[in-house]
Amino acid sequence: MKKVLFIINSLLQKRSGRDLSQIIQKYLDKSKFDFDIYYSQYPGHAGEIAFSKRDEYDIVVAAGGDGTVNEVGQALAGSAAILGLIPLGSGNGLARTLLKITPSIPKSIQILNACNIRNLDMGLINGKPFFNMAGVGFDAIVAHRYNVKDKHGFFTYLQTVV
Repeated sequence: MKKVLFIINSLLQKRSGRDLSQIIQKYLDKSKFDFDIYYSQYPGHAGEIAFSKRDEYDIVVAAGGDGTVNEVGQALAGSAAILGLIPLGSGNGLARTLLKITPSIPKSIQILNACNIRNLDMGLINGKPFFNMAGVGFDAIVAHRYNVKDKHGFFTYLQTVV
């Protein structure tokens, strides 16, 4: 039986208006997996949790947006733990574009149940790992300004770009 750690971005769960722990309980195949759930409380917390727990779990699932995925992925770099995703953010670039994971929470959990594992490339900039994309210049400024906004979503992103 595999051990799974779900790290849920509590802010994005609150925005979604759904209780992910109930959805996980309902859809996760408990004949294959034992699981625990942790909630990140502030920027960087998901990475801290993942790093401190990465040797205790076979799979660490980041439930959040691209920022949460990058935090958790960076923390798992160099470990044997597998990164799983439940996309909750407004962009979900890695989940949508590369991995073809829809923002449906039950479907994301079904993918986990199927143990459909793929290798991902990881890049390094100044020794810091990143997944899916990294930016310098204008796109990095936009990303930084967007991340500090209280409200996220397409229109906030568009406003930030303009």
